[in-house]
Amino acid sequence: MKKRFWLSLLIVMLARIPFLHISFFSVDEAVSAVAANEILHGQLPYRDAIDHRGPLTYYFYAAVFSVAGQSNMWAIHISYLILHLILCFLVYKLAFIWWKNEEHASWSALIYALFSSCLYFTEGLAAHTEWLLSISVVSAWLVFCKWKSPFKYLLAGLLLGMAISSKQVAALDAVALTLGIWLQKGKFTQKLGFTIQLGIGTFVLPGVFVLLFWKGNALEDLIFYALTYNTQYYIPELSVPERLLNNAKLLGSFALQNWIVFPLGILGFISLLQFKAKQFDSRKLLLLIWMIFSLMEALAGGRAFGHYLIPFLTPLSIWGGALLAERNKYFQRESILVKTFMPLIALLMAGQLAYLFQRHKHMLGNDPSISEYLEVSQYLQSRLEKDERIFVWGFSPEIYLLSDSRPASRFSFCNPLSGHLPASNEAKPDTRYAIVPGSWDSLAADFKSHPPLYIIDTQPAGFKAYGKFPIRNYPFMKNYLDQFEVDSVFIRLNPADSIKIHKRIIH
Repeated sequence: MKKRFWLSLLIVMLARIPFLHISFFSVDEAVSAVAANEILHGQLPYRDAIDHRGPLTYYFYAAVFSVAGQSNMWAIHISYLILHLILCFLVYKLAFIWWKNEEHASWSALIYALFSSCLYFTEGLAAHTEWLLSISVVSAWLVFCKWKSPFKYLLAGLLLGMAISSKQVAALDAVALTLGIWLQKGKFTQKLGFTIQLGIGTFVLPGVFVLLFWKGNALEDLIFYALTYNTQYYIPELSVPERLLNNAKLLGSFALQNWIVFPLGILGFISLLQFKAKQFDSRKLLLLIWMIFSLMEALAGGRAFGHYLIPFLTPLSIWGGALLAERNKYFQRESILVKTFMPLIALLMAGQLAYLFQRHKHMLGNDPSISEYLEVSQYLQSRLEKDERIFVWGFSPEIYLLSDSRPASRFSFCNPLSGHLPASNEAKPDTRYAIVPGSWDSLAADFKSHPPLYIIDTQPAGFKAYGKFPIRNYPFMKNYLDQFEVDSVFIRLNPADSIKIHKRIIH
């Protein structure tokens, strides 16, 4: 293997190992970890811990916690570091199969290592569900391109089912691979049979989850939060102009934090100018289809969240690897560009890593992700007895994990109760239209089953745009708090900017 491949693995490790002490790179990690802990207590996601992504990530977290201990985020990040190394290797193998050239493959792996490590930096380090999606999709394409068994489409489908179980929008990857089947040479009946195989395989794991939730009387919860909530609340909230603007911001920010995009763009533009139809073989067409569908997948949410781009990184890296490997054919020989292009690439690679480390050096030896919550969590942990539960008002599930306590409700974050939709309606004065019907009844039922000893109000602190959602604005909470008294106030910057702990009055 080329030195570039080993360099790619080194970059993956060096970008992550210095930051393994960080507890949470994203609130999504905390949401997944709370759901995983509930799974280990015999509960089910959505019914007992709400979220609107696919279920596979929660069960992956739960598997790690079952070995390393509940809420062990260090173990989660170690696991994802291993996944990143595997992904880098799979990109290398897939690019080698795709282009049948080792130099193309090693460049692809190196570009992928940079993209995945420098993706909004903390987004690249976070244990997002899209990484599980990506490793599943890359494995499916490897099976599709390499395996000779007549059942390879069934296996590819199984892997795509894993991707869809990670994040529902991965169904677009299934469409792309289906088009790959029909672009192959062969009889219509063969292609139809392969498509049916792929479809059967794709539905196996989602079908297992449907059966699991049906047996647990939680199928309605799965359907609502994994499908209905996304299609009726989360996605439609943004107008088309807002979505286009956010997508432009997403791609622009990605380019500004991955400087190698610019020379790749130049090479890509030159290759279009030199395009000849007779040179456009099926491999390039297949990669183009994959790139288009994965980009649609990344932009479907209409929000400028860096982790949405993760599915797009693999085909982009395979395309970029070919451009860099064939760079000289795009310039006149002996030109100054030929002589200076590779030193420029090396400078950009080193520069973007140095820039990001400089920008995040405050995280070295420090864990800013818990600084806002640590004092509150330690206070709760020292006072809670076994089986006593708490409820956190706001969007701060980290408190459950740091205090080693279980939620008194399925609402580990309160967006369905408050009407808050992240990166959507923060500017609107009234978001009651986005409150999920029946959610307050569900909260009342949860509190009846296991009433909280403490209610932690994070609203005054304004975490995650919760400043405009005072807890007493909601009739149920206003009345329920009559049973509580203010126990402690943890001041952040000033008395009005605080976290309040309410304790149930016990007679």
